Amino acid sequence: MNGRPPAGEAQASPPPPRARRVSALKMVLLGVVILLCGMVIGSAATLFVARRAVVHAVLHPEEMPERAAERLGRRLDLSAEQQAQVEAILRQRLLALAYIRERFRPQIDRELDELREEVATVLDEEQARRWRDDFRRLRHLIQPQAAPAPEASPDELPSPPPQASTP
Repeated sequence: MNGRPPAGEAQASPPPPRARRVSALKMVLLGVVILLCGMVIGSAATLFVARRAVVHAVLHPEEMPERAAERLGRRLDLSAEQQAQVEAILRQRLLALAYIRERFRPQIDRELDELREEVATVLDEEQARRWRDDFRRLRHLIQPQAAPAPEASPDELPSPPPQASTP
């Protein structure tokens, strides 16, 4: 035997080096495309979920003290008593902040109105219409309809329960 295959049999030879390089390059490019697609999909999903969470928190501020106290309870390993005290403190301070926000809301509204109209003066008619539409949507997102202001001023709100001393 001379090391050659018989005349009727074809020997499978390995592909030339150039063909292997092209195949490897295709695989790398495919991997990069898949990675980029995953990044885009993951980013979009994150933005969607985060936006919904923020909008929900803005529209339901009454849930914030309880949710924040629960989160702090898990993170800081608080006892049930500590968590209840933290929730009471958060509730009182957030009511005080709501009172302050509502007290200054008319002034903030005037400033936002002036901003909207001043920018509109430098735009043409179509640009101004689009600007006002965009501004209205943005304003509604960042400043939803006013929640009822607390009846009492922050000084009249009940104090949080006294904190128990911890050993």
